Order: sequence, then C-alpha cells, then structure tokens
Amino acid sequence: MDRLFNRIGRKQIIWLGLALLVVLGGVWGYNFFKVRLEPVSITSTTPAMDALEVSLAPTIVITSDKPFNILPGSLSLSPEMGPIILESGQQQSQIHFNQALAVDTPYTLTFQFTNRYGWMKKTQSLTFTTRNKNTIISIKPADSSVINLDDNLTLVFQYQIRLSDLDIALSPTIKPTLALSNDTLSISPPLLWVPNTDYTLSIKPSSSATTLEQFDPFTFHFKTTNDATQSGNYNKIKTYQQSYQNTDDPATQAQIKGDALFYQQTKQDIASTPELKILNQLLTPLITPDFTINYWVSGGFYTIGYYTEAGKQKALDWFAAQGYTPSKINYIPMTPRQ
Repeated sequence: MDRLFNRIGRKQIIWLGLALLVVLGGVWGYNFFKVRLEPVSITSTTPAMDALEVSLAPTIVITSDKPFNILPGSLSLSPEMGPIILESGQQQSQIHFNQALAVDTPYTLTFQFTNRYGWMKKTQSLTFTTRNKNTIISIKPADSSVINLDDNLTLVFQYQIRLSDLDIALSPTIKPTLALSNDTLSISPPLLWVPNTDYTLSIKPSSSATTLEQFDPFTFHFKTTNDATQSGNYNKIKTYQQSYQNTDDPATQAQIKGDALFYQQTKQDIASTPELKILNQLLTPLITPDFTINYWVSGGFYTIGYYTEAGKQKALDWFAAQGYTPSKINYIPMTPRQ
C-alpha cells in the first residue's frame, strides 16, 4: 500500500477522493432539486370552473396530477362567507364552508398550492354561481281539486330538502303522515280525509331551517268527496281516525285502515245503488203514522203494513222517491189504533 501511495502520490489520492465526493454530491444534488422543482398542475375541480346552480353547501373537490399541498392560510372566498375548512389528501383535497352560501351569488375561491415538498408555489382561482332558493315545482293533485278520502298529496321541490326544515300545517287541523325522499314529499291522512271538507295546506320553512333550506311559503287548497249517505258517516270516519292515532302498532293500524276503507267503499256503493241505499235505511223498520216498511233478509222481500189504502199508496210513493220499485212486496193490512 505504501508503494502504491508512493507511486501515485498522496496528493493525487486526496484529489481523487475529492473528485469522487463532488461527483456523488452532484448526483445527489441533481436528484434533490429535480423532485423539488417538479411542477404540479390542477387537473379538475368539482364544481367545474364557471359552474352554475351550485349547491348552497358545496363540497369543493380539487384534483391534481401529482401529490400536492394546498396552503391553508391562502384560502379565500369572495364574497367572504366565514371560515373555510380544508381536508387535504395526496392528489385530492376537499374544501367545505361552515355555513350555507348565499343564494344566486357568484363566488371566487382563491388558493395557493405547492408540490409535496412545499416547492413550486402556484395560485389558482375557481369561480362558480350558487343556485336560487328552493321552490315547489309541482303538486298532485292540482290546487283546488276534489280528492278521494284516501288520496295522497305529492309535492316535488326543485332541490333536495330535509323534513326537519318544513313547517307543515293543515286546516281543519289533522295530523298527516309525511314521507320525504330527496326532493319529493308525500302527505297522506292519518287514515282518511274527512268527507265533504275544504282543506288548506300551508308549508313554510321551519324555525330551524337555514339559508340552505329557504323557500317561499306555499298554500294549497283541496276538497274531499261528498259522502253524506248517512249523517253518522262523518263521525264514523272521525272515530276510525281517532282509533288509528291512538295506537302505534302497525298491525292494528293496518286493520283499522282496512275497516275504514271497506266502510267508506260500502257507503259509496250505497250512495250509487238505490236498492242498497234503501236496505241501509231499513236496517231498522221504517215506521210512520200511515204505514210501516220492513225487509225480511231470510225471505228476500219487503213488507208494507198499512191502515188504509191511502197509507198503502204512501208506502209505494216512498219507494218511488228512492228511485226503486221492489219486485217482491208482501202487503199486511193493519188494524187502526184506537
């Protein structure tokens, strides 16, 4: 080894070592600066640049072609709308706002970002316009319609809405069943609507609704069908409704609703069929000072009891007034009362 040093010389060895260090340092330095000077580009944003009808509570997603960092202190929104929340990712970051944006307003979001090493800083802006306030775009049936007692009301909002942000009132007061799916609200009676009744439905934002759920108050009118075959029908339906609301058991509610619908359909059949209407009235015998009328279920015939021929004719006139002439009548002369 000493001979080798003697031949080459110690100074030459030192210079060779230094040269090797320079070469190695240069390679390291090249690689060090190469990755740190690598630029990053934003490839997409959600919403897109100049987007319209943007949600009032948007989640802005920013995607890059390489890992990047958004500088939290650089985030700004114009017009200003309170603190901005940043969730950083490798090649995708999300930006949220802690309150709803204003309706129908153009915004500009500005931010700075770097590559993952904190180098190559750039400034980027995203412009978008928020949507207008929510509106009810359709309702079925139409305003001022006459509806069946078991019909539902269906309202469609322009944008998705939450049930907790709605203040719904019906006059006369009734507690409806509400079902909401995204932008569609279904309103149904707890059992049946009360017959021959004018209803007014009012919907407005609830006291807890934020700007996100604001919409103009809405009023809708409808009337239920007239089912007055018996004076007790109104109270009968209300009795079913009360029973329905007094239980939370789904099976019991289904049974009550089935009974009520059957009752209501029977009443409609009676109203449209003269014979059924008469039979319904003769559940108990009809007794007047001049005649009596009864129906014998076992024999399927009517009986007319009468004191005089005039009384007999009055009984036949009663049938005629109902729009029905029985095919089978037994006449029973009765002794006048003393």
